[in-house]
Amino acid sequence: MSITSLSFLLFLAVVYIIYYVVPKNYQWIVLLGASYGFYLFAGVIPLIFVLCTTAVTFASGLKMEKNKETAANKKEAKRINKPLLVWTIILIFGVLFIFKYYNSVGESIIDIFAMFKYDIAMPYVNLLLPMGISFYMFMSVGYLVDIYRGTIKAEKDLAHFALFISFFPQAVQGPIGRYNRLEPQFFAEHTFDYDKFCRGLQLMIWGYFKKLVIADRLAVAVTTVFDGYT
Repeated sequence: MSITSLSFLLFLAVVYIIYYVVPKNYQWIVLLGASYGFYLFAGVIPLIFVLCTTAVTFASGLKMEKNKETAANKKEAKRINKPLLVWTIILIFGVLFIFKYYNSVGESIIDIFAMFKYDIAMPYVNLLLPMGISFYMFMSVGYLVDIYRGTIKAEKDLAHFALFISFFPQAVQGPIGRYNRLEPQFFAEHTFDYDKFCRGLQLMIWGYFKKLVIADRLAVAVTTVFDGYT
């Protein structure tokens, strides 16, 4: 669902209305349901990847927090948690590498060997990049690193953590959020504010102008140059 599409604007409007209609202690549940619905709109596979990333990161974070509680001191806790942190990062980035970089790296390796007259073949992986995978995987790693450093404590509510990973407004455009900055905003009770609504609408219109009027027009020239770079 492109953020410049009419379907996204309608989706956003419906979520916005429901968010302020429901009791305030249920507002975060609206965001979680909308986020999973947003991924599901792109297909079941993107949603499965979000769920798997959420489960792995959540479990790893809880284990690291438990190790910190039972360790004799902070230094000992870091020593115990370091292998877990490293292997979880390898798992997360390994999946990201396969989907996003494997084919391009493979082609580069083939070209390098060809320079020395060696003809090698590498299997081509024909996989569709799941929506938002870069953003929520980097957010997962940042969350685990913050736990390891002691900046934050691991979230013990799976649903709360799931909202942090899947929050739909940053699924396509980012930015890569930090848990300690977003968590207080997710679960605070918000009341409709007309001035904030108007300010937000102005920012959206300005953003759409830069994307649709400026960037898309420049893309014609830029694409022409890059397509014929030789």
